Amino acid sequence: MKKAEKTQSYLNRNLAGFEGDFYIGLEIRKLVQRFEINTIIETGTFLGGTTKKLAEMANQVYTIELDPENVSEASEFLKDTNNVTLIEGSSPEVLKNLLKLDHGNVLFFLDAHSRIYTPLIDELQVIAEAKIKPVVAIHDWKVPHRPDLGHDSYNEQDYTFEWIKPSVEMIYGNEYSYYYNDQAEGAKRGVIYIHKSSSVGLNH
Repeated sequence: MKKAEKTQSYLNRNLAGFEGDFYIGLEIRKLVQRFEINTIIETGTFLGGTTKKLAEMANQVYTIELDPENVSEASEFLKDTNNVTLIEGSSPEVLKNLLKLDHGNVLFFLDAHSRIYTPLIDELQVIAEAKIKPVVAIHDWKVPHRPDLGHDSYNEQDYTFEWIKPSVEMIYGNEYSYYYNDQAEGAKRGVIYIHKSSSVGLNH
């Protein structure tokens, strides 16, 4: 849906960050501290609510948005947030250039999708090609045994770990851990968190 078609309560929830889910923000903050994250890269800016929350947690945030209308709205919302760089474009293409630079320890918050194209697999491919082992959080995930948590599907494929497992192993080999959120509020969407098994040498 376009912004104009969404309800005000939905928009307010998005501007609050993480679709109104305090627990996601709490978990991201824990991961940032545990893995000494310098940079957060978000795909799917929408209006910038989550971006602003992420900017409170790391020195630098890059956020990528395809829709020009959303870019305009988010730019205005984030204009006073000095550690955010908002980039318009397709997330896999932008990531190819962005990841040519050394950003230190990186956390990705992947939340880009549309009715036509969901770039998640392509995003993970680009991350694998960059030869880094970041922390990855993916929103709108299907959490096993939690039908109460919302999730996305793409071409009738639910967002499940089995779907992305080959991509994850391209990034980490067999040295990774993953888990799901078990508390939720606001939109009550599922999340998967993935990271290298050891916190030592996160990006190497």
